[in-house]
Amino acid sequence: MRRKHVFVVFIFAAMMMLMSSELLSSELPSSGLDDHLKFLEPFLGKDWIGGFVGEDAPDLKISLLFESILDGRAVKYTREAEDSDFASVTHFYWNPKLAQVCFISLNNRGIVEEGNVSVDDDDVVLGGSSYRAESTMEFRTTLSIDKEGILRDSFVRKEDEEWVRGHVQEFVAEVQLKNK
Repeated sequence: MRRKHVFVVFIFAAMMMLMSSELLSSELPSSGLDDHLKFLEPFLGKDWIGGFVGEDAPDLKISLLFESILDGRAVKYTREAEDSDFASVTHFYWNPKLAQVCFISLNNRGIVEEGNVSVDDDDVVLGGSSYRAESTMEFRTTLSIDKEGILRDSFVRKEDEEWVRGHVQEFVAEVQLKNK
């Protein structure tokens, strides 16, 4: 009986080691991104730190992280501002039915955003709708990295059929993450 017990414990331990090694390897990038998502490569593997810019900009530290997930078939984009207790997660993915890159974003304030993604020169443009409990709005966010390596996030929203400028945020890559 004791031998059977040792064998069961051994099998269990082996399975746990195998599962943990699979989980660890799933955090590492696979052979690369889906060809439709390659335009996001410059954003990957960096911890982007920054915040709002402009005269009336709040002094708030924001961190961004883009990482390849699901064997390169999607990119997860995490945004956090700890001082304001804000967090959001956006997933970029190829939608074969629409034949375009799409995104969906959820945050801890109950806002859901979805739409499509395009590339204009080297700028990544997210265009879509933002759904809040009290309203829906059309918006566009442009992500660009300049020659100095600064990531700029520019937001506009549609109001009374006019595009209205929203926030501008800038980020620098503070840390190169290993294995990303």
